[in-house]
Amino acid sequence: MNSISMRESNRLLRESNPRRSFGDGSQQKFAVCSSRILEQFSRMIEAYMETPPNTGEGCRVQPPHIENCFTILYQCINQLIEMREALEDE
Repeated sequence: MNSISMRESNRLLRESNPRRSFGDGSQQKFAVCSSRILEQFSRMIEAYMETPPNTGEGCRVQPPHIENCFTILYQCINQLIEMREALEDE
């Protein structure tokens, strides 16, 4: 099951370079892989929760929990992109 639609998959793929073309099955594969990343993101949020579920105060996922995990993940992805770009520049 995909977390994003094929329309959204196509939009996201074209966002970084509208002139890029994509082979058959690329949008579907992107939707599947994106969904897997979202699943891992939700696991990351749970891993970073300090209070066990259903134990009272502090056990609910709140927007700051999501934002903190997003920041970590986003920085990691940016570092990977920057490393790749640096290798291309050499």
